[in-house]
Amino acid sequence: MNVIGIEPGEKGIYFSRNEWKHFIDEVTMRKGQEIEKCINNARYLAKLDRAYEQIQKGNVITKSFEELEAMA
Repeated sequence: MNVIGIEPGEKGIYFSRNEWKHFIDEVTMRKGQEIEKCINNARYLAKLDRAYEQIQKGNVITKSFEELEAMA
Protein backbone atom coordinates (compact mmCIF):
# COMPACT_ATOMS: atom_id res chain seq x y z
CA MET A 1 0.00 0.00 0.00
CA ASN A 2 1.39 3.39 -0.99
CA VAL A 3 -0.23 5.87 1.38
CA ILE A 4 1.09 9.34 2.14
CA GLY A 5 2.27 9.56 5.74
CA ILE A 6 2.58 5.82 6.36
CA GLU A 7 5.95 4.15 6.36
CA PRO A 8 6.20 0.52 5.21
CA GLY A 9 5.40 -1.80 8.10
CA GLU A 10 3.42 0.76 10.12
CA LYS A 11 0.18 -0.57 11.56
CA GLY A 12 -1.66 2.67 12.36
CA ILE A 13 -2.80 5.68 10.44
CA TYR A 14 -3.50 9.11 11.84
CA PHE A 15 -5.61 11.93 10.42
CA SER A 16 -5.94 15.57 11.30
CA ARG A 17 -9.52 16.75 11.79
CA ASN A 18 -9.51 18.29 8.32
CA GLU A 19 -8.03 15.16 6.72
CA TRP A 20 -10.68 13.03 8.43
CA LYS A 21 -13.50 15.20 7.02
CA HIS A 22 -12.11 14.83 3.50
CA PHE A 23 -11.50 11.10 4.03
CA ILE A 24 -15.14 10.50 4.96
CA ASP A 25 -16.24 12.46 1.87
CA GLU A 26 -13.89 10.41 -0.34
CA VAL A 27 -15.04 7.06 1.08
CA THR A 28 -18.67 8.07 0.62
CA MET A 29 -18.05 9.22 -2.94
CA ARG A 30 -16.16 6.02 -3.87
CA LYS A 31 -18.58 3.75 -1.96
CA GLY A 32 -15.79 2.28 0.17
CA GLN A 33 -13.60 1.35 -2.79
CA GLU A 34 -9.98 2.40 -3.34
CA ILE A 35 -9.21 3.25 0.29
CA GLU A 36 -5.59 4.08 -0.55
CA LYS A 37 -6.76 6.69 -3.05
CA CYS A 38 -9.29 8.05 -0.52
CA ILE A 39 -6.54 8.55 2.08
CA ASN A 40 -4.15 10.24 -0.36
CA ASN A 41 -6.88 12.49 -1.77
CA ALA A 42 -8.03 13.46 1.72
CA ARG A 43 -4.51 14.47 2.71
CA TYR A 44 -4.06 16.47 -0.49
CA LEU A 45 -7.39 18.29 -0.06
CA ALA A 46 -6.51 19.11 3.55
CA LYS A 47 -3.24 20.69 2.34
CA LEU A 48 -5.19 22.77 -0.15
CA ASP A 49 -7.49 23.91 2.67
CA ARG A 50 -4.50 24.97 4.78
CA ALA A 51 -2.99 26.85 1.83
CA TYR A 52 -6.27 28.66 1.19
CA GLU A 53 -6.51 29.64 4.88
CA GLN A 54 -2.96 31.02 4.74
CA ILE A 55 -3.81 33.06 1.65
CA GLN A 56 -6.92 34.43 3.35
CA LYS A 57 -4.80 35.47 6.36
CA GLY A 58 -2.27 37.17 4.09
CA ASN A 59 0.51 34.68 4.84
CA VAL A 60 1.99 34.78 1.34
CA ILE A 61 5.40 35.55 -0.11
CA THR A 62 5.38 38.99 -1.69
CA LYS A 63 8.99 39.07 -2.85
CA SER A 64 10.13 38.39 -6.40
CA PHE A 65 12.31 35.40 -7.19
CA GLU A 66 15.28 37.72 -7.66
CA GLU A 67 14.74 39.25 -4.19
CA LEU A 68 14.56 35.77 -2.66
CA GLU A 69 17.80 34.74 -4.42
CA ALA A 70 19.51 37.89 -3.13
CA MET A 71 18.47 36.98 0.43
CA ALA A 72 20.00 33.47 0.12
